[in-house]
Amino acid sequence: MLLEYKNLRIRNATIEDAKILTTWWNDGAVMAHAGFPNGIGETPEHVAEKIAGQIISKHADLRTF
Repeated sequence: MLLEYKNLRIRNATIEDAKILTTWWNDGAVMAHAGFPNGIGETPEHVAEKIAGQIISKHADLRTF
């Protein structure tokens, strides 16, 4: 997915995004609104694995067409 409008871009996460996503998700100030005032305690490696799994699944689904 890629959506762009003026200076705003929304795209799928990539493995390279794992470190920053982990930083945000482990920050209680960022995650308190979702009910995690202490963050979610995730590791960059686990986030990268999850992203990689979604990328593989997406490509696997495309091969079925």
